[in-house]
Amino acid sequence: MLAGLLGSRGHRVAVIERHHEIYPLPRAGRSDGEVLRVMQNLGVMDDIAHELLPVSQYTWFGADGDPIMRLDIPPHPSGWPDVLFHQPTLEAALRARVGREPSVDVMLGWMVETVSQTVDEVALTARSDRGETTTIRSRYVVGADGANSVVLQQVGVGQADLGFSEYWLVVDIRPFDMTDFAHLPAASQRCDPLRPMTVVGNGTRHRRWEFMLLPGETPDDFTDPARIWQLLGDVASPDRAELVRHAVYNFRSLIADSLQEGRVFLAGDAAHVMPPFLGEGMCTGIRDANNLAWKLDLVVRDLASPQVLRSYGPERLPFVHRSVHVSVEMGKVSCELDPAAAAGRDAAMRSGEAPPPLPPLPPPMYSPLIATDPADLLAGGLSVQGNFATGDSDACRADDLLGSSFTLIVSSGDPLDQGDPDLLAWFASIGGTVATLDPAVVGHLTDTDGAFTEWLQVHNANGVITRPDQYVFGSTSESRPAVAQLDQLHIALG
Repeated sequence: MLAGLLGSRGHRVAVIERHHEIYPLPRAGRSDGEVLRVMQNLGVMDDIAHELLPVSQYTWFGADGDPIMRLDIPPHPSGWPDVLFHQPTLEAALRARVGREPSVDVMLGWMVETVSQTVDEVALTARSDRGETTTIRSRYVVGADGANSVVLQQVGVGQADLGFSEYWLVVDIRPFDMTDFAHLPAASQRCDPLRPMTVVGNGTRHRRWEFMLLPGETPDDFTDPARIWQLLGDVASPDRAELVRHAVYNFRSLIADSLQEGRVFLAGDAAHVMPPFLGEGMCTGIRDANNLAWKLDLVVRDLASPQVLRSYGPERLPFVHRSVHVSVEMGKVSCELDPAAAAGRDAAMRSGEAPPPLPPLPPPMYSPLIATDPADLLAGGLSVQGNFATGDSDACRADDLLGSSFTLIVSSGDPLDQGDPDLLAWFASIGGTVATLDPAVVGHLTDTDGAFTEWLQVHNANGVITRPDQYVFGSTSESRPAVAQLDQLHIALG
């Protein structure tokens, strides 16, 4: 994802990947609307749409098999639903998209061995599976090399271990007829102390079960397919489905102490590892990539100070800590093996006493790349993506019309007449787009579904300045004119 976002902006990128082929089996399985918006902006949604299964509820069942909690998934401001998906399909689309960028060199069959840096550059040594070695020098390096990250180890970043460590068996099947499994919830957690399990869809053509290993069991106990079909019981059988894979994973909880060490950054599982109970692992990594890509873009093009890159960790770590901690707590609820404790848990959850509703993701409110006015209710939050149209175009998603750079959109008036010409010229030089919804202004946009206008009205705003990662830099009003917001952004980018 990061290579695609940078390559689409014209940057020279080397991707060092030890495998020659895409891993053919699914691992991640959930994406939220924000991540789908990133996919949209990279242009891969048409390639993966057939494998996206929308999900609006996550149901937890107690020891007696009856529901103890239903987490309703509200509509997402990005204009996309939460979905369950098939990871190999997504990875193939991303690989193909990156392959269309002439400035991106994908080095398959190579592994990084050492990382060293100076004030001006980073040097990597890499070895191919044929025994060749090479040295690559670049301005910046991002270690997105997984939970056993070589980059993390090489730059000496420590990790905080939150103490969650459980072994689970993950089973994926491909039904011969999906209607045989239509009675199963799209996403569910079975909190049975006899054996906790997860049952979810895995895109439109697969189903997944995850079984907790009990005390005394080892991964070797689950190598025989006959044992797997025994665990699935009457729900699935060899005459109704193909066993795609079964593997035991250690669900852990780790957070890197820092996401940046000089010119080296960490993203994805190299930066954070979490249990899958919230379905946030891959989503969190893609948010890392989306946050970092636009900052690297501006800095490498000398349109922003290198100090801008120091905001990456402080902006992302509050999200990371929240996601990992909630995932761990949900895992503790699910993994209870004591029958009496499980019964107490079920009673408490049915009474509404526990657990409390999940808090929203924290916006990066304390970043230098967010406007500082305490009265600004939108600054630091994710922007709404509605549907816009122009005089000569049909309605489409806003990002498809405006692109994924900085935008200044107002509901009334013409910001080109209201703003400082020098600031507006600078805004255009960093890729900024200016638009109005005012029908009295020539070239205005039409808010065809009203979502964007309603969002502004609810928050008493006349307009917003959004960043390339779709987060709001600041909102505009009579007391906070657009010119003042642009001046703050100009200063923030150095």
